[in-house]
Amino acid sequence: MTGVDGIMIGRGAVANPFVFYEIRSHYGEPCEARPEVRTRALRFFEVYYQALQESEAKHAGTARYHRTLTSRLKQMICHSFTMNPEVSPEAMVEEMSLALRSPSDSPERLYESIMLSINKHMR
Repeated sequence: MTGVDGIMIGRGAVANPFVFYEIRSHYGEPCEARPEVRTRALRFFEVYYQALQESEAKHAGTARYHRTLTSRLKQMICHSFTMNPEVSPEAMVEEMSLALRSPSDSPERLYESIMLSINKHMR
């Protein structure tokens, strides 16, 4: 025994944030209802995008602004969807992988495609 069982469960929570609900449910313990994934994902990206816009507001309208927002959104796509297929449906992973490879002409369009994909694929 290595004594790192808790760490391994914590690492699993990165890929499946509902692992603790599942563990408690497995052992028959009452637990709160699992939050709706789509609602939480939509809210997360809405807040994240607003924060990006605010942090780069002084550069609004410049190439740097578009490049930074697009880059950060693509990083978040990578970390949220393509690297966590346990959380995201396969069709969504494929769709977001295409978004990562395609040149985006604006962060607004990339943000819209993320939100559409979440609505389309997540429950």
